[in-house]
Amino acid sequence: MKLVQVLLICTALKPNYGQSSWNGEISRKATLADIKILRVNMYGEPYYMRVGHEVNPNRSHFDIHVQLNRELGSNYLIMNIKLRSKPEDSKSFVTLFELKRLDFCGFLTEYKDNSMLRSMIRKSMQLSHIIVCPLRTGNFSIRNISVTENLYPENLQKGLYKFFVEIVEATGEIAKIFAMQVTTALYCC
Repeated sequence: MKLVQVLLICTALKPNYGQSSWNGEISRKATLADIKILRVNMYGEPYYMRVGHEVNPNRSHFDIHVQLNRELGSNYLIMNIKLRSKPEDSKSFVTLFELKRLDFCGFLTEYKDNSMLRSMIRKSMQLSHIIVCPLRTGNFSIRNISVTENLYPENLQKGLYKFFVEIVEATGEIAKIFAMQVTTALYCC
């Protein structure tokens, strides 16, 4: 539920960068030349799944493929999300935001039931089908995950950005089930 609230607040506060009816100024969205995916690192606990990814040749988006070998969701699954930034002239990364202990199955239920949330997320990626808990064995894909669809370079500093997401089984012997880190570079503003 926290994630839904954050997404709704971000959407409400996102400035309108279309054509202004007041002064005729036009601002642009991020272009492929502005933002590039440098690296995608993924981990899937072999007991539960096999994971893979493909980055598009123009480095603007990527796909995730998961082959789930065992059912998930009967235990408590939590999701942690973090975004870190290293501005162009800086030597270290700083945390921009961090969300901990989000109920992963609760997020999937909210996604399934909330058309506004689905439309916001669909701008940035395409699910092979709506995923619900418990997660059944089978193949899942998330395609065309893009960072350029919802970003405006005017609001960001040049530099590197690292997005982390992990899914952890809070009550199991194997803590980390899935982890992903996406490193992106913003070249111009």
